[in-house]
Amino acid sequence: MAEQEYLSIAELELLEQQELEGFRPEADANASLPPIPAGNYQAKITYANENEPDKIWVKKDKNKQGVPITPYYMAELRLETVGNGEEFDGRTLRFWASTMVMKGSGTTSIQSVLQPLGFGPQLLTMTKTARTQIALMNEALEGGQGLIGVKVDWEAQAYDKEKDETVFGPVRGMKKFPKDANGVHVPEIFKDLKGRETPTGEAIMARNFVRGFVSLGSLGGSVTTEPVEDALPEDEEPKQTPAQRKASP
Repeated sequence: MAEQEYLSIAELELLEQQELEGFRPEADANASLPPIPAGNYQAKITYANENEPDKIWVKKDKNKQGVPITPYYMAELRLETVGNGEEFDGRTLRFWASTMVMKGSGTTSIQSVLQPLGFGPQLLTMTKTARTQIALMNEALEGGQGLIGVKVDWEAQAYDKEKDETVFGPVRGMKKFPKDANGVHVPEIFKDLKGRETPTGEAIMARNFVRGFVSLGSLGGSVTTEPVEDALPEDEEPKQTPAQRKASP
């Protein structure tokens, strides 16, 4: 490991007087960025714990009540929007990919990632096991430079840790948010689809979430900022993890 280099106070006057590229002193550094519009974007895809290989895959073999279930494995993915234009780039999203087979569709969320990355043929010919899906995912993300098309949308919700339940929302989909006088969707909401007001009475800011994935080829070399169609019926929306709940507005 290279030895860390420090800047001494005495050297401050000698520091090169070059302006910081992209620095905006007029911006509020503590304000939350508004979400980017719903649409399809190019993103770099990596494991969230890529620097700790033995902590990437989490085994689940019990439900919330502690009852044994068919084991499945899940890994948190990190997606950073790149190559879409300055105003759309640099946004980080998280997505949990797992080997759990969803009822009805017979698919897995890992499959939804692997197919756009070009690993659909391998899924058809290799064994239909969790081991196969994990191995293919490891191969797809090896090197940390993978790119994928990601369907980005808006959501807003509030989670009560003491009650261990969602007390507002979730409201998912930019098209479900109010519009301003110009017909543009506003990323703030006071009432959810059940008519419940926000716990504080103040607006909850929408945030981006991953609704699904597409191949890079389908992007056509440019970002598509049109509202994306619901990828899942409301009753099949993926449940939030505890980590995601903690990050809720």
